[in-house]
Amino acid sequence: MGSYTLTVFALFLSVAALIIHPSLQISHEILGKVCSKVEDEDFCLRFLENDPRTRSADLPKLSLISIELTKKRAQATLQTFIECVIEYKNIQRKIEMVYQLSQQKKYKKITQLAKAWVLANTCNSINSILINKISHPMFLTLDAANGVNKYITQMINRT
Repeated sequence: MGSYTLTVFALFLSVAALIIHPSLQISHEILGKVCSKVEDEDFCLRFLENDPRTRSADLPKLSLISIELTKKRAQATLQTFIECVIEYKNIQRKIEMVYQLSQQKKYKKITQLAKAWVLANTCNSINSILINKISHPMFLTLDAANGVNKYITQMINRT
């Protein structure tokens, strides 16, 4: 049974290799087909065409390129939020220090609230409008990479 499965898998890979031939480069027409089914076709085309590797890529390489670019976008988006989380952890420490000073009735030493306010204000700049500006390109990038891989799947399923 295992040999049969291995044979079928090898046959599938052979057929896929014929369909997605490595020497076939991605034309602008193929990119148009790939991007025609995503939310923002112009973004998808720019997303793929701005990477110089796309010009010489075949479909399997285009899949890897799209996923790699998506990983980079995700990391950049995540970094923005990580910085804000770090600021809020600092705020929590300052509030705890202030709370302890208040319990000890050392009100004149309570200066950390102003520092916490400054930290909170730093993250306040990441309001809902900015979050949308940060997150929306991530959604478009995911959609474009998904479009690439759906197109490849359709090409494989034609056989």
